[in-house]
Amino acid sequence: MLDFLSNKKHQTLNLCKIILFILINNSYTYIILPFKSTNIELNLNNTSTYQLENFLSEINKNQLYTLVPFGSPPQNLEIYLTMEKSFYAILSNYCKKGTSTIYNPYYSQNYNNKTIPPISFDLIDNGIIGWDNCSFYTDLNLTKSKIIDSFEFILGNNTTPEYKSFDSDKYCGMLGLVKDPNEHFLFAKNFIDYLKEEKIVDSYAWGLFFFDKENSYNIDIDIQKRYDGFYIAGITDNDYSNIFKFTNITNIYSKKTNNYINFDKIFFYDNSSGKKNEYLISNNTSIEIVIDNNYIISEIEYYDNIKKFFFKKYLDDNICIEKSSYKSERFKNYMIICDLSIKNNLKNFPILYFFNRELSFTFNLDYNDVFFIYNDKIYFLIIGSEVSESWKLGKIFMKKYPFIFDQDKKQIYFVHLNKYQDPIDNNENEEKEKEKENKNENNSNTWKYIILYSLISLLFIGIIIGIFIGRKIWKKNRKIRANELEDNYEYMNNEEQNSKINE
Repeated sequence: MLDFLSNKKHQTLNLCKIILFILINNSYTYIILPFKSTNIELNLNNTSTYQLENFLSEINKNQLYTLVPFGSPPQNLEIYLTMEKSFYAILSNYCKKGTSTIYNPYYSQNYNNKTIPPISFDLIDNGIIGWDNCSFYTDLNLTKSKIIDSFEFILGNNTTPEYKSFDSDKYCGMLGLVKDPNEHFLFAKNFIDYLKEEKIVDSYAWGLFFFDKENSYNIDIDIQKRYDGFYIAGITDNDYSNIFKFTNITNIYSKKTNNYINFDKIFFYDNSSGKKNEYLISNNTSIEIVIDNNYIISEIEYYDNIKKFFFKKYLDDNICIEKSSYKSERFKNYMIICDLSIKNNLKNFPILYFFNRELSFTFNLDYNDVFFIYNDKIYFLIIGSEVSESWKLGKIFMKKYPFIFDQDKKQIYFVHLNKYQDPIDNNENEEKEKEKENKNENNSNTWKYIILYSLISLLFIGIIIGIFIGRKIWKKNRKIRANELEDNYEYMNNEEQNSKINE
């Protein structure tokens, strides 16, 4: 009886362990913010917007935002995602024109704040610490959510001078994603730090993932149609297969803030001479990734060379024009704007490559990525900067390649989605195929020549043999003929002699 009870107890314990294991391995403690683009209509028709700074400001109006239920009763708060700030806040005079936000902290029953002297820093004026209820999604199907009581944030007023583009009577949120080690605001926590400290998530890792036509994420198609992508915070190793359709995940150490990647080589291929020549731009280059920019900032060396190799003939013929502005008293920024007439020639634009050995990948940007067509103009979205070490890869790059940033480990992870094939490997394969084809063609030609030479040689030998045999036959026939003539001559002589005797 005791053995039976002991076995039952042991079986029950094992069953509990199995259930606990299943629960642990099937529970995900990340949070998800589905995001969209604001899609504000741009004003690029006015000639004043052709000035570089005006253009960049105008094209950057479209930012990523998410709607989060805030307050009690819940009100939708529009929050903009940024990698240029390291704190998060809710601000008046910050909402984009036409915003869908309806949150006002003073209409919430659970809102509370700390009575401290107002704080002002960065773009925040008269900021205070506030608390309110909010909720975040916790599954990829957006069917589950986690309610957070007394979520802490900074409440203040936006001091950005471009107030005319904002709805000043509404509140919107700013969600800073990176952590700047040089900022030490005790009252301005980093978002992922707060989530981890409050044990809302299990890790400091986060990522911004844009949906694609290849369906590279394990997310329902209907959800992908409603949103541009997901911001996911608290990603762990166990979550990879749940989120991605991938072949590998590689990582590198980030020396600066957690949005810098060091590339071993940046280059493109120059085809102007008819041959594929690699043109090296730089080695061992640190590049900042900034989701806020709808363009790319490059070092002046790349800009000058791509202007020389691709744009020169269009600039000479006034099909394209170059605009510049002073970044400072010493340095300028440059951009190129072209007529729509070169649209069909954009496919000849040299692909820009970024190689990282540790990530085991060569990233690329082609003409589909770096040109923006609006009305009757084509805008080249790589801006040349005279400021040293000025590479910044914006939303264009992050749409194409998914990264996970872990600010605690100072690691950046690259997700090798199933759809990827290293473009350099493709080029190498193409070259190998071409070499193989050329080799086969050369071999084929060689055999043709061998056969031809063999036939000519055989013909020549045949002719020689024929001449030799012909001469032999001719000599033999000549000898026979000579003998016959001699026999005839003797016969005739004999006949003549016999005739004389008879007479």
